[in-house]
Amino acid sequence: MKKIFILSLLILSCIIFACKSDKSDNENDTLTNKVDTTVIQNDVELGKEYTSKYICPNHCKGSGSDVFGTCPVCGMEYIENFDYKE
Repeated sequence: MKKIFILSLLILSCIIFACKSDKSDNENDTLTNKVDTTVIQNDVELGKEYTSKYICPNHCKGSGSDVFGTCPVCGMEYIENFDYKE
């Protein structure tokens, strides 16, 4: 009787660990898909809230300027855009 109980526990533990491994692989695939989606979204042409010399830290739509100032939408001070290309 003890042998059957121990054998059952061993089989059950193998099944549990096997299922957890498959779940991790699916989560990794999902994470990879999210990263790929982000890359695709970054290839889209961006507005002046991303491309101006000075930009709002929140990237509010319609914000951004070639001179230092404040965002007309949220009121935050602009920061220098280090990716700015003249």
